[in-house]
Amino acid sequence: MASGLKRAALLAVAGLALSAAPASAAITTSSVTSPAGPAFQIYNEDTPNTIAVAGSTNSSAPATDQVDLQCFYGPSSSTHKAVATNVPLNPSDGGFSIADGDLSQVQFHACTLRAVPAGSIPGDLTPFTGQVLAVGHRETIRVSGGPNDGTVQDYYVHAQQLSAAADYDSYGSCGLCDAYLLNSEYSQTTTTFFGNDWFPLDDSPSTSGGTRSPIRVDGADAYSVRRAAHTNPEASGLPALTYGYSLDPSNGNLTITESNPIVKCPNPSFPPNETTCPNFLGSGVTVNRTITQESGGHLVFITDRYLSTDGQQHSLDLLPENFQDFNQNGHTVAYKFPGESSFSTHVSGDVVAFSDSVPAAIYVNVQGSPDGTESTGEGAIVLDRPASPATFDYVYQSASQFQFHQTALVTSSCSPSFSFAYASAYQAAFVASLAQGAIDRFTGSPATVCAPPSGPASQPQAGPTGQRAAALKKCKKKRKPQARKKCRKRAKRLPV
Repeated sequence: MASGLKRAALLAVAGLALSAAPASAAITTSSVTSPAGPAFQIYNEDTPNTIAVAGSTNSSAPATDQVDLQCFYGPSSSTHKAVATNVPLNPSDGGFSIADGDLSQVQFHACTLRAVPAGSIPGDLTPFTGQVLAVGHRETIRVSGGPNDGTVQDYYVHAQQLSAAADYDSYGSCGLCDAYLLNSEYSQTTTTFFGNDWFPLDDSPSTSGGTRSPIRVDGADAYSVRRAAHTNPEASGLPALTYGYSLDPSNGNLTITESNPIVKCPNPSFPPNETTCPNFLGSGVTVNRTITQESGGHLVFITDRYLSTDGQQHSLDLLPENFQDFNQNGHTVAYKFPGESSFSTHVSGDVVAFSDSVPAAIYVNVQGSPDGTESTGEGAIVLDRPASPATFDYVYQSASQFQFHQTALVTSSCSPSFSFAYASAYQAAFVASLAQGAIDRFTGSPATVCAPPSGPASQPQAGPTGQRAAALKKCKKKRKPQARKKCRKRAKRLPV
């Protein structure tokens, strides 16, 4: 009796197991045919977008079978993200097609999209052929609340390619914010550059001990839209940043364009705050930035062009910030500046003067790390105009950062340009090749340098100071005519 009950129980369990088996167990091969890979896209957080996917299976029960569209990456494709689950098949041929695959699940990744039996991950993915996706991200950052609610102050764009990727914020936020290297399994192994060619609030962003703005126009501290919004988001006169981007769907190359009006505070005291910046004044200068990412994500160009918006001549004094991470090896990040024969590390406060001969490259690696090490990587910074000296404002455990120093003249008819290129890879030879390509490009298209116009220099017209009017008002209080006369004579010598 006991054995009969045991047998009945076993049969019941077997029946349950059979009834619980996934309907898609009949699928043993599949193929994702669309989109054709590699496919490069950007997920748009401002206006969420989707991806259309189609393919075929060898299902023997297409009326009931389903597939999950999973994107695989990492060691032996051990990590996966679902673009869609429980996708029904076409009963006539076992194919599948959806128009609204979830791109948000695979943003910031390169991965292989496969159709697998619903509810399962096969141990062997070989029969389930797929297409490679590389999906980035985009979002616009606006002022929230107050009189400037909705004003665009910044952006974030991530461009994903197959062996490298990078993300970007605006001129005054992070610039080339992160550069990533990926191995053959699409796993991110290191971050190389970590905030390059950007202009923070002060000249010592990591210690809050700055003495000036990294942007000076006509000798006065000036600020990007992002820094102004950070200082006083409710101030009148806060301009809006504008930007746009385009992605080449065939190779993932990215272009970002940005226009950033530079402003000043009425009170020149530093650092700026809500009291010294109750409103913002135009500086007469706008910077137009163009960023391009190419060579599989291993090479980035950033070009800034400064325009006079008031028809006047303006002087620029700039301290672009450069922040190297190399997988958080700050103390051992080493540099080889132009004219140097070997790499060396630096500490906070170091000032490195180097040749003004341009274009030229500064090479970067991690001291003691063998060439080709995937956990660190190597890099180069290529400049198209003099940028000496490099002042190391902060070197610490996780990163190393320094500022260049650059100056220029902006005129009504000439807009100076400043360009940097950033190369990163696992092998020094690849980095050197990328850097040489950037040098050749800068040689063929040198930076725009503006000379003062002939004849008397056109100086920016200062706004009224109110000094003369205030002094004349005081003169009216003088009782004696002679005293009033002398007072008015002195007052008329004061600026308007």
